[in-house]
Amino acid sequence: MAISLPDPSSHGLWFESPARSWTEALPLGSGLMGAMVFGGVAEERIQINDTTGWSGGPATELSGRVPSAEVAQAGIARSREAVARGDWIEADEALRAVQHGYPQSFLPFTDLIVRFSTAGRPRGEAREYRRSLDLSTATHTVTSVADDVTVRMVVRLSHVRKVLLAVIDVEGPEGVDVELELVCPLLVRERRAASDGQDVLVRLPDDVAPDKLVTDEPVRYGDGEQTALDGAVSLRWTHDGHGDGLSAARVRHAEIVLSTETNFVAPGAALSGDAETALTRARGRVTEAVAAGAEVVAAEQEADHGLLYARSALETGAAPDAGVPTDRRLVAAYSSPASVASDPGLVGLLFNFGRYLLICSSREGGLPANLQGIWNDKMQPPWSSDYTTNINLEMNYWLAEQTDLPECLPPLFEFTKALAISGTETASRVFGAPGWVAFHCSDAWGYTQSVGDGTHDPSWAFSPFTGPWLLQHVRERIRFGGDVELARSMWPVIRSAGEFHLHLLVEEPDGTLGTSPSTSPENHFTAPDGRRGATAGSSTMDVTLTRDLFRLVGEVAQLIGVAGDDPVVRAATAAARRLPDPQIGADGMIREWTDDTLRADPDHRHTAHLYFVHPGDGPTTPELAEAAQRSLEGRGDESTGWSLVWKMAMQARLGRPDRVSSLLRLLFRDATVYRGPYVGGIYPNLFTAHPPFQIDANFGFVAAIAEGLLQSHAGVVEIMKGVPEELPSGTVTGLVARPGIVVDLEWAHGELVSATLRARAHGAGTHLVRYAGRLIEVELAADTPVRLDAAAFAVPVPAL
Repeated sequence: MAISLPDPSSHGLWFESPARSWTEALPLGSGLMGAMVFGGVAEERIQINDTTGWSGGPATELSGRVPSAEVAQAGIARSREAVARGDWIEADEALRAVQHGYPQSFLPFTDLIVRFSTAGRPRGEAREYRRSLDLSTATHTVTSVADDVTVRMVVRLSHVRKVLLAVIDVEGPEGVDVELELVCPLLVRERRAASDGQDVLVRLPDDVAPDKLVTDEPVRYGDGEQTALDGAVSLRWTHDGHGDGLSAARVRHAEIVLSTETNFVAPGAALSGDAETALTRARGRVTEAVAAGAEVVAAEQEADHGLLYARSALETGAAPDAGVPTDRRLVAAYSSPASVASDPGLVGLLFNFGRYLLICSSREGGLPANLQGIWNDKMQPPWSSDYTTNINLEMNYWLAEQTDLPECLPPLFEFTKALAISGTETASRVFGAPGWVAFHCSDAWGYTQSVGDGTHDPSWAFSPFTGPWLLQHVRERIRFGGDVELARSMWPVIRSAGEFHLHLLVEEPDGTLGTSPSTSPENHFTAPDGRRGATAGSSTMDVTLTRDLFRLVGEVAQLIGVAGDDPVVRAATAAARRLPDPQIGADGMIREWTDDTLRADPDHRHTAHLYFVHPGDGPTTPELAEAAQRSLEGRGDESTGWSLVWKMAMQARLGRPDRVSSLLRLLFRDATVYRGPYVGGIYPNLFTAHPPFQIDANFGFVAAIAEGLLQSHAGVVEIMKGVPEELPSGTVTGLVARPGIVVDLEWAHGELVSATLRARAHGAGTHLVRYAGRLIEVELAADTPVRLDAAAFAVPVPAL
């Protein structure tokens, strides 16, 4: 049969040839399992991950080099004293005493290989071919015509049943011969054959070293005791061919069902059971899915995914030619800075793809999206494919509120609760402090230590602000949805974080409060005498995050009715008043540390000192906004992927669509061409590059574009403040403004055509709405849409 080409769309990727590399393969995910599908003709490879497939175990964090309380607290005190006397080298060196080791790694679980042959020979070269990923249904389809036989294979992952389902249909005189194989990169304990499939029992490593750490044994398995995970893969298939086990001849229709499982329970929790227990659960899911049938499993999966995906979408125009596949559209966009404007559909596609990826990699019952979401094929992945919490994990979830995906947030909240448990020991031992703390790297076990084995640079190893960072997502959930039950369940974690950060404060000579020792994530400074360091007092990032945490303590206490006599609430409220606002330096830029003589690296990828611009929401005066803009210009646009999109979000907030446009053009570069370790781009499958692949820019891009279309952080619903020229016309549906207002927009030639606002119950009332600098009042009743056009803003309300 002939292969039809898809209509141009912002909701699908398609290609005319199989993937030659992992960053050309296409991702599927259920939040519990992830899969990368290559689309081979004679041999299909489906590389599979399990959300719980991590090295290590619950005891890993406190194994190896664990600094004693005496050593760690002495190191903190030494560093603080060195900061006070301006001895930056000693301030850095002293913090190495608190370092532990490294978090564990997210690992590949298994590969499903499907081989096709005719007349005893592998299928030949396809004369017609198409592979595609439908974002709206989360299905991967490959159709190929070779040797006068057409094979169509549709693959999907079901969150409802935690199974992979692959359906094969064949048109040809005698069908095709099919052979299946499970290839496991983990330690295989046993393979069990069945008449209709195979089960594999595996062991995961006790320890996997980071990819940049040179060691004789980077992947280490234990001696048989339950110090690491056991797991299982179960596969069954039905077909109309001849044969049993994992091969069959003359197949015209086949249905393959696969599930993975481990004995993981929850972050930081003890393991439960063994490989046999895991196999029982995986096998039970497969049996139930086979009994239900492919049509039922597929219908459930599409309904479950579609419920979330359909809530929001960006349409910005189709490809110039309906017959141009995704990779060729990207090549055209790479060709010159202005090329993205000629195919604005790519911007819409990347936006919708980012939402798709979050749905696929973060669902209830799983772990949060890590540095690579839920997809990794390496036993030593880049940066361990871990949770990096000095920007990256937080960026993964910025889009959840803006584009109406709160169902993707529970894994993040549960993970934060786990950090609060393990971080209590860290706070007590390392700081002698109450409450909980976590440093900048973590894993499935809730790792909270400072990394480095006593050898790492404190600029990244000493950043004890994971709590305030992550808890801002709780605050946003409340502000967007009024979630009182979440506030109650997270209150012990919030209060405990507040308790720790009260302990961390120091009093400055001018009576204000600050933090010491203090770093600004991954950046360094040069002192007037030419010495370089990373550790000083009161980085702007530390102080701003602390103030936001104390605000959260007070707001949640008030919301759930515990504000009265709670000593932590009283202390946090009082301390918040004594924390300084971001300061403007002599150069007209925002200071990175309160000491204006310390000059940060001018072109560093981190813009942590500008957190207050985005995602923070503290009051920003015109003077601070101007200084923030000068700071962004001073940093320069060029950077790694996640940094580009963070700057995009900041520029959108500041109302600079021209700067959003400049950064957008830099993102649309060929990531397969290496331009340096901190130069971002996009791979052929739309994954974004640090480089190498890191998923945070995929997620952050959605947040940045949404911020340009709709803002609500300052108590005003602001429309189209930062829309780049690459999006002159378009529609967006389902954006959400605080305190719970769903907004649909249509614009043409850069001007608003219509804005439809619909309040949820929590968002009903009178709201200020701004467009093009003009402010009006709009009364919203729950679930009653109100449509505005540009003319509605002709008579603004008087200046407030």
